[in-house]
Amino acid sequence: MSRREDIDNSIWEDEDFDSLSDDAALLYLWSFTNPRCPMAGLYKVKARSICEGRMTPARRDTALEELAKARFVFYIDGWLWVRSRVKHLRTRGQNIATSIIRDLEKVPAGHPIRLAFLTEYIGNSWISGWLAEADLEDPSEGLRTPLEGVQGMGIGTKPLERDNGKSPKAKPDPDKLPEGFDPALAEAVTRCLPILQRTAEARGAKVVTPLAVARAIETYPAKDHAVVAGEVEHWLVHGNGSKRPAKDVVSRFRNFLDGSPDALRIAKSPDAKPSPYEAKVREMAA
Repeated sequence: MSRREDIDNSIWEDEDFDSLSDDAALLYLWSFTNPRCPMAGLYKVKARSICEGRMTPARRDTALEELAKARFVFYIDGWLWVRSRVKHLRTRGQNIATSIIRDLEKVPAGHPIRLAFLTEYIGNSWISGWLAEADLEDPSEGLRTPLEGVQGMGIGTKPLERDNGKSPKAKPDPDKLPEGFDPALAEAVTRCLPILQRTAEARGAKVVTPLAVARAIETYPAKDHAVVAGEVEHWLVHGNGSKRPAKDVVSRFRNFLDGSPDALRIAKSPDAKPSPYEAKVREMAA
């Protein structure tokens, strides 16, 4: 049975939403408007069905990882959670709370997403009482700092470790290339990094690291990375993007890479019309 979902039009003025790539923004809007999404924003869905199959697996996984880092949506072991769904419900009351608890009980006890949901809403003014009456598990007993642990979890990352006394693995060094990174792409990182760092500094965005740039480049290895980085700089500093929020330059870089043609195709099509920045690069190289 279909139903209507309200979307506050102020979402287009939200800086966090605006900083998302096009794929991540589309996936987020899909996450709570598709017919599977219940009141709790917690539901089981196969990866291939996410966004109704409109994205390639690589694009989907990248968008999910971006949404997890931004704390919009989390997807673990086939379960998806739209974090702020309950917070933004217009109708509240016992029937809605009962529906939310019923959705929550479908998620296996001890699952990271279920524990993170409880951590998020156990102190919420309107639903905390009903959650307490439901006699659900104490989230603090299952995972070590569950909410913090879930913030970075999406497809391609491991769930938070149980508190079994083992030390968690060290996080990758943001100033180094990923382990096993393709040496053929290392030069692209070297060329793109100063351009994107300069752009971030000009826009007051978060720091651009070699690790973040490398992750973006290895997702789109066939692109003309330096040209795309220059296009991002031009758009964010001098073009239409200069009037829009820019909290994450690498996210914009990913978005531009996704929409750009492969370098090989450009090489095979010398008559293709180049972008303004690409034309400038070719002129300088001539």
